[in-house]
Amino acid sequence: MAIKYTLKQKIRLSDKLSRVVLKNARATTLHKEHDAEIRLARVEGHVKAIRKMIAEDRNHSEIIQQISAVQAALDGVVEVMVHDLVEHYIKAPSTGKSKNNAATELKKSVSHIL
Repeated sequence: MAIKYTLKQKIRLSDKLSRVVLKNARATTLHKEHDAEIRLARVEGHVKAIRKMIAEDRNHSEIIQQISAVQAALDGVVEVMVHDLVEHYIKAPSTGKSKNNAATELKKSVSHIL
């Protein structure tokens, strides 16, 4: 069963994820950074469209549909970032860390996100 988050919670989760990645002195991989940037640009565009729709007093169901699209886009950003984080920790044992230590670090990082 999927956990439902509000838009504010998703933004906070995305921010927490970014801080965890930075705290671990690790940037996202280039292709994933590009993917996240594209997704965030879409979120930004949707949010601007929603603000315009509200100013124009558009139908609430249309506005809610756009808010849902923003939430889905933020889910996509979190997914990209989490995948990158997981890949980082899966590769960590090859740099001298034991698999157990890598698993512990991954669990700790994910718990910060959630």
